[in-house]
Amino acid sequence: LLDTGSNMCMIDQHFADQNKLDICSGYKEYSFSTMNGLKTTRSRLRKFNLTSSDNLVTQTIVALECDSLDIAMVDWATVKSRFEHLKQIPFEDPPEDQKVPILLGTNYPALFQNLEYVIGEDNDPIAFKSPLGWACYGPTMNQN
Repeated sequence: LLDTGSNMCMIDQHFADQNKLDICSGYKEYSFSTMNGLKTTRSRLRKFNLTSSDNLVTQTIVALECDSLDIAMVDWATVKSRFEHLKQIPFEDPPEDQKVPILLGTNYPALFQNLEYVIGEDNDPIAFKSPLGWACYGPTMNQN
C-alpha cells in the first residue's frame, strides 16, 4: 500500500517472519504519529527487496516491523468492473486474506511517481501507474 500520509514504511511481523526477511536492527523504542495521535512501540527494522509487478523496478526497503497493520485492502481487480474507465487497467489481485502486509511511506519518494493516470467522471476513482504497478484511490461504488 502506498501511503502518502506516512513518512516511514511498516511491515506486518507475521508476513516478515513467514518470508524470512532480514532483520537489520535489534528491538528499540520507535515513536510515530497516526490518525489517533502519537504512538510509541518497541520494534525492530526489517530489510527486503520489493519488485514491481512487471519486474522492471526493484527497491531495497527498510521497514518498521508491526504486530499487525490491520488495514483491509480494496480489491480493485474486481471493483474496476463497476467503472468503465478502469476496466482495462491491469490491477494485481490482492492477497487471499485481503490484508495489507506492507505499508510504503514517503521515505521512498521515487515509488510514488505518477507515470500515467486514468480519470473518469467527477467523483469516480482515479487509477495511477507508479513504478511498482497500478494503484487506485476513490470510491468503490459508482456515484454518478
